[in-house]
Amino acid sequence: MNQLAKSGNQVEQCGRLALLMGVGLGVLSGPTMGIIIRHDVDPALHLALGANPAFDSVGEIGFVNQTGGFAGATGVLIDPEWVLISAHRVAQDPGFDWAFRHNEVVHDISEIIYHPGYDGSATGTTGSDLALVRLTNPIEGAYIPTLTTLGMAFGDEVALVGFGGIGDGNGNGRTFTTERWAAMNTWDQRENHAEYYITDFDRPESGALALEGSTTNGDTGAGIFHFTNGQWELAGLGSHVLDTNLSGMFGDYGDRARHTRLEVYRPWIDSIVPAPGGVGVMGIFGLVGCRRRRRQ
Repeated sequence: MNQLAKSGNQVEQCGRLALLMGVGLGVLSGPTMGIIIRHDVDPALHLALGANPAFDSVGEIGFVNQTGGFAGATGVLIDPEWVLISAHRVAQDPGFDWAFRHNEVVHDISEIIYHPGYDGSATGTTGSDLALVRLTNPIEGAYIPTLTTLGMAFGDEVALVGFGGIGDGNGNGRTFTTERWAAMNTWDQRENHAEYYITDFDRPESGALALEGSTTNGDTGAGIFHFTNGQWELAGLGSHVLDTNLSGMFGDYGDRARHTRLEVYRPWIDSIVPAPGGVGVMGIFGLVGCRRRRRQ
């Protein structure tokens, strides 16, 4: 059994941790806050889940801030040359010198391509909240996840994985880190938005999973992974959180998070990112209909 398969089994043994949830979805622009966990669970368990090598593709899309730190959001490497991100975080600050940090190495980017359905929303709440980032030089040797082609069923566990801060569902202990965190949840609702997977952050006494968690305002683009076909497949990307319980906080108990369903957007992704050994359709005919920004 290989290391990734062993990691998958370990997650299943720990309360069917089929859902490692990461840091970043945001309805508001603000400090880099992320994964929120149960108040009665050791945070070290979430940090350990985030370190699963099956999630090596999860990195940070960001920029160097005034203090020399790297600030921004989460992105997922889906090809040695391409990173999938949530569009609204980058679109909020188009003048920043964005880069992708993967395993502590910062990589320059040459192009950002927004999904043609993204309308420039600063919160990502209107759908099509996706963008593709092209790296100046490909990242060799990184583990690239399989993108799902099938939808999930209600109740399926998912793993959300990303970078950012941490805190608990009662609003305590919110602080910042530079490490990859993960938590669990289930696909709970669809509402009337076919493009989203929706997760609720349940209280421990209300049927929460062993490592249940949520995201909050801050960095977006957490990878949402589903364990299927013997591997972790990338099923969604973190978009935004709703203050469902009207507490004034995002990501505490009772709040709802929306994650962009990637199987809905596979045709667009596949038209830009070439299959191994192939050339994307848009790579031949041009990026018709896609707004793009090329760094000077």
